[in-house]
Amino acid sequence: MNAGESPALALLRRRLGPLPIAAWALLAVLIAGLATGFSDARRERVRGDFAKFSLAAAQVLYEGGNPYDKGEVGKNYKYFPLNATLLGPFTLVPRPAAQGAWFALNLALLLLAMLVHADFLARWRPPWWVWMFALALAARFLWQNLKMGQWNTSVYALSVLGVWLAARRPVAGGVLVALAGSIKYLPFAFLAAFGLQRNGRAALGVLLGAVLWLLVVPTAILGPARHGELLAAFRDKARDAYGEMRGVEDVVVGYSLRTTLFRYLHPVSHQDQSITAPIAIIELPKGPASLLSDALVLAVAFPALWLTWRLGRRGPAGLTPAALGVLALWFLLFLLASPEVRKAHLLTVFTPLLFVAAWWARAAAGGARGAVSAALGVAGAALLASSTLFDAMEPFTDAMTRYGSWTLLLAAVYAATLVAARDAVLAETADQQPS
Repeated sequence: MNAGESPALALLRRRLGPLPIAAWALLAVLIAGLATGFSDARRERVRGDFAKFSLAAAQVLYEGGNPYDKGEVGKNYKYFPLNATLLGPFTLVPRPAAQGAWFALNLALLLLAMLVHADFLARWRPPWWVWMFALALAARFLWQNLKMGQWNTSVYALSVLGVWLAARRPVAGGVLVALAGSIKYLPFAFLAAFGLQRNGRAALGVLLGAVLWLLVVPTAILGPARHGELLAAFRDKARDAYGEMRGVEDVVVGYSLRTTLFRYLHPVSHQDQSITAPIAIIELPKGPASLLSDALVLAVAFPALWLTWRLGRRGPAGLTPAALGVLALWFLLFLLASPEVRKAHLLTVFTPLLFVAAWWARAAAGGARGAVSAALGVAGAALLASSTLFDAMEPFTDAMTRYGSWTLLLAAVYAATLVAARDAVLAETADQQPS
């Protein structure tokens, strides 16, 4: 077994024979992509989020149309021009082939992200059941994104890979994080994380990457005039979309802490048809309710920001379990603070679940381990309360979802991750103190 290699990876290497694991993984990804394309062609399947939204927008773009015009695309495309630009090669092949290739690409990115998680945790050498625990709870969300062809898988995997690379090659890692942020904006928040960790070169990479991906690449492909038109159209679309997410029309979307707090403070409807009824306890005006919900989310985020700073107090974070714990906290902050969090976005809970399970497997019995166990118990109960296992449960599930059971799930995982990450960060920074 190689130094730092987990027992599970060593066992895989022995079972798979002389070929490198990467070769077997590549072969599996290619087979999965071909099988997906063949199956979609035979069943005439259209993968909604990829084909109807992004691929359709890319086809309109390369035909000279406006991808932000719902009448031309047929759906409401709202991403940066970069997204549709990058999908140009996929418009050159039949739709089933494009869907198969997109599935294979995202599966490959996800497998690379899993390997990176193992690299972060190599020092702890977690047992196999840690991976099974995280996969069992997150599999539903991971599969939903792969099946529908959503951008979330790409953004999640690129973010993990970028943060991992930033510990080795900071500028390159920052550029990769910027690619994730240029596809969907939230990973740009890692700019603040790099700043708190005193990784100025990675932060510089994010800024350079933003210019590269948002301006240089689309302009080089589409031309300055055409890209300028698309940026103007995107600006108008983004302004309207942001207003909708913030409840401007008294309708909110998703299950973030920010959204749920706002619904408790102001009588606003929810876009989910099963939970449309308002739940306001204190009927504040919209402005104060919005400010107060934002302030409460910031207060909840403060411990994670402090741990991020603490980990980088003596220099940029390395590839350690504590660094994975901080990364897990940031993924949870995205879910807690974003004005629009749907169930598909919950695929990122894999990182905190894996980290917490790995910490729990090696933690000594005591208050911290008990607190993490209790928080995970609350998360499990919230997950069951949010999921319709039987038709008879639907009224109960609707009621629980209306009052924030998905938000409770996120908050409980965040609490467990905070306890575990604090322990890991303090242990690592104590080791760094001069003797």
